[in-house]
Amino acid sequence: MIKILRRYAVVLILAATAVAAEPRELSSHHFYSDFKLSGFSDMAPLGDERYEASEGLVRLGIRYNRLMWEDWLLDADLRAIFSCRELFGSNEIDCGLSAEIKRLYLRGENLFESPFLAADIGRTRLRDQRSWLFDDDIDLIKGYYDSTLLDIGLGAARWVWNPRLDDIFDEDDNSRNDDSDSYYLFGAIEYQWHHRHFMRLQLIHESYEAPERFTFDELYESNALSENSELNWLVISFEGEKRYNTGRRFNYWLDLATVQGDRNLRIEDPVTHLVSWVDQSISGGFGLDLGLITRLSEQGHAIGVRYALGQGDPTLSGDYSGYLQPHIASNKDRRVGDTRLRYYGDTLDPALGNLQIVSVFAGLPLNESVWLEGAYYHYQQMEADSWLQAGRTRLRPNGLSTDIGYGLDLTLGGDLHRDIRLEGVLGVFQGGDAFDGVAADDTAYSARLELKVRW
Repeated sequence: MIKILRRYAVVLILAATAVAAEPRELSSHHFYSDFKLSGFSDMAPLGDERYEASEGLVRLGIRYNRLMWEDWLLDADLRAIFSCRELFGSNEIDCGLSAEIKRLYLRGENLFESPFLAADIGRTRLRDQRSWLFDDDIDLIKGYYDSTLLDIGLGAARWVWNPRLDDIFDEDDNSRNDDSDSYYLFGAIEYQWHHRHFMRLQLIHESYEAPERFTFDELYESNALSENSELNWLVISFEGEKRYNTGRRFNYWLDLATVQGDRNLRIEDPVTHLVSWVDQSISGGFGLDLGLITRLSEQGHAIGVRYALGQGDPTLSGDYSGYLQPHIASNKDRRVGDTRLRYYGDTLDPALGNLQIVSVFAGLPLNESVWLEGAYYHYQQMEADSWLQAGRTRLRPNGLSTDIGYGLDLTLGGDLHRDIRLEGVLGVFQGGDAFDGVAADDTAYSARLELKVRW
């Protein structure tokens, strides 16, 4: 305990010393705090109790930037995290305190005296448009060519070191390990073929090995766990915006991808806990995500529709021709307001594989920065299968019907003040015919409330 507390003291002293010592013209910083409450109540299985999870956490951190050398900027984000979770199946509360180096990287610009060349080196957020492929903090090397009409990016990413210090309440250190043996190679070319209209081509390689330890929620997933995989994606995207003199705006996007490679699948039955393995050859599976949004007035009233499809195949087949997303895709993005949402549904939160999703959504601005949003989702498997690539539910479909169900989300979020932000999400999922004979109660719920303050 004393040893770990010393680590915290060292981190805080170094951060405070750096902030106090640097000339203001060379550095900048701000402190921030996040307060978050979240809860999830799954569908109730036949003959068993409903899985429920709740969590509260507080983050206190500092964002620090310093000009290290000419055209090289250091960006750091250090924070302490206090969290409490209600353990499933008991009335016990598990609390933990940890420190984390969320971001620590160098950004170089004007490389080789060219205003178009830049590079990132270190731990930072790897995220693509709409987080359909990437969304995680990871150690990377990435180079950019950035011009008005043409952008090119090449990079490699891997978890090299664990940024989180030990939980001082957990002497056995049962926190999650990073996926240190997994890595990613990626390249992208983007061309602006017309004003505000873009096309993009991406190539991605994922070499993935499942971590030895899992987070609290992952311990209860009923889905197949990919122990080892070597997968490649080819992705082509189109997106753009059309503005009218009346203040109306029209936005569209299309992501189209195909995947091929190999993986070894480890499957554990959530009831019997029996484990089996399947070797798969994956080829030809494709996925797409298509969306349209129109803003009806200058005030921003908006409506939109989205269609997503991941080609389907039985999960346990040796030759798998369905689509899979990369493991670090999060499917989170801003829709019409300024809150990042799980755009395939907050409660079910599915991955795009053997599934098609139709969603309709609308947003109403309450003021310049606060939005009220609502969304409806309909889910259907491409091929009836007893496995569902969902991020939350423990229940497996019956494998007899493709009707997974529907979901509803209600979101309120935005800036209450320049330095104060509030976000709240309520979600519900109603299971369809695919859960007949599986669920005693086929309704699931989710909720999240988060307050963010910076100073």
